[in-house]
Amino acid sequence: MARLSVISIFTLSLISFSSSILAQQSYVGKGTTDCNANNLSSVLGYSCNGVNASCLAFLIFRSEPPYNNVSSISDLLGSDPSQVAQINSVDETAIFETRKMVIVPVNCSCSGECACPTKNQSDMGVKYLISYLIASGDYVSRVSVGFDVDTGMTLEANELSEEKATIYPFTTLLIPLQNLPSSSQTIAPPPSSSPPPASVSSPGKSLKKTWIVR
Repeated sequence: MARLSVISIFTLSLISFSSSILAQQSYVGKGTTDCNANNLSSVLGYSCNGVNASCLAFLIFRSEPPYNNVSSISDLLGSDPSQVAQINSVDETAIFETRKMVIVPVNCSCSGECACPTKNQSDMGVKYLISYLIASGDYVSRVSVGFDVDTGMTLEANELSEEKATIYPFTTLLIPLQNLPSSSQTIAPPPSSSPPPASVSSPGKSLKKTWIVR
């Protein structure tokens, strides 16, 4: 069931509708995993509101057999195997360990599974957006730090706030990047025997930790 939920995140219907290019993307929470939810465009994926009609974007996919090698993951998500291999620093014949985070480059063109930077983000130097598949134990600041991104920028990219930053497993979070992602950013940190600090710092403000709801 978990594997099917993961795969379904990336096989949602294509969407295309007008939206203000100034707007950020709204995190829809459990809407993407609620089978009883109305089929609203915001639930089916991200809005087509980037400055450009298409762009290079990235998905984070957690490998599960039979989707645990470069070829099968590339076929599933419509990516170029050579690009998947290169950005993950592996050979095209590589097999990933189960639950390994794999970076998947995609040509984003108003598809529900990815998004392009808005004008506001481009003005702030954001060049790429990663659609990060949330796992149990993730929270916004932890994911942001993993990709060397300011937590405040991630909150803003998803129209979240310090007070409203709850995220859920098997949903996606947009991570704004000023540089290309690297395979070193997908190495999961070792398990911690103690909870993370109560807050994390970002320029000019203090951000509270927010656990995902299981």
